[in-house]
This record gives sequence, C-alpha cells and structure tokens, in this order.
Amino acid sequence: MRMKRADWDAVLQTNLTSAHLCIQQVIGSMLKQRWGRIINITSIFGQMGRRQAKLRRVKSGLIGLTMAIAREVGSRNITCTPSLRLHRNRMTANLGDEFKQGAVKQSRSAA
Repeated sequence: MRMKRADWDAVLQTNLTSAHLCIQQVIGSMLKQRWGRIINITSIFGQMGRRQAKLRRVKSGLIGLTMAIAREVGSRNITCTPSLRLHRNRMTANLGDEFKQGAVKQSRSAA
C-alpha cells in the first residue's frame, strides 16, 4: 500500500503492458493466417501469491490478459497460454525447498 505511483507504473509497464504490446504486434498476421501460438511466461505467484502483493497483481493480470486473448482468438486456431514458472531470482532465493516444491505442485493442480 506504500508503493509510489511511479513504481506501480513501472511494474505494470514491465510485466503487463509489454505483453499487451507484443501481442498487438503479432496478432494481425496470426489472424490472417488463421493460426498462431502465444505463450506468456509468468510466475506461479500470480495464482497463489506470497508476499510481494504488487507483483502478484500484475502477474495475475498477465494470466487474465492471456486467458482473455485465448477466448477472443481461439476460434481462429490461435492459442494463447500462460506458462506458470517458479523463477529463480533474489525474491525466491530465501524460500525453502519444501515451500518451492509445494508452490509448484499447487500451481500445477490449479492450472
């Protein structure tokens, strides 16, 4: 809740707006071909959350964008799929192995 607007905008631009703009660039040719595959790689924490609420919001947004695009273009043989991953980075480095394994298992059962 203490996040500054500029920081929020940066997180949103990086994680959600960038995916939207990429999809805009490729969707026209996919629609003409009536075929295409879009895979948006995101964090499993977009589904289940764990600290870092700001990232969870935008990762959930990316999953939602992906599913909305899938519904819009699915009838034209274009798939749009979220690929949920547990990324290795400084935010996940301190999480225990048991937690990481549980998170991956939980995300697979929710997908």
